[in-house]
Amino acid sequence: MEVEKNSNEIHLNVSKRIIIDKNYYAKGVLIKTVLEKDVEGIDNNYDRYVFTFGFMNSQTKQPDYEITFYTGTKLNPEPLKIINDTRGSKKRVKVYNRLTEVCKNLNFIEIEKLDQYTTDELKDIQNKIFNTSNLKVTAKITRNKNGFYEIDEKSLTLLD
Repeated sequence: MEVEKNSNEIHLNVSKRIIIDKNYYAKGVLIKTVLEKDVEGIDNNYDRYVFTFGFMNSQTKQPDYEITFYTGTKLNPEPLKIINDTRGSKKRVKVYNRLTEVCKNLNFIEIEKLDQYTTDELKDIQNKIFNTSNLKVTAKITRNKNGFYEIDEKSLTLLD
């Protein structure tokens, strides 16, 4: 279908952006979390959590710019690695797997107690993961190799 050049219809639009501060942080909310089968990987029997966050949109000024990221289903009290906090810093920081990092930063778990949680406590944590929405957060926003926005889960912080 060809559009007339003199048409009064507007076909041009400006893409929405996340409102990011000078330190690359954005405010948003946790919209929802679901459990699904991994359909992108080789093994479709792999369960994963899908966290969907909404960040402040430059056009609507609402937290409706969605960013989704995936985690495994295992909480791990052992850090994957220990790194310097920032370049040149002597402060060392423990880096955990994505699920552990997110649950820690959203105050769903305490790393020190992770080995001691009972089955009932793990059920409570799982309920928090599934049933918490509209939780106000801030996070550092980066871009992946394709130029799309990503959340740095280590920077994810609850807002009051």
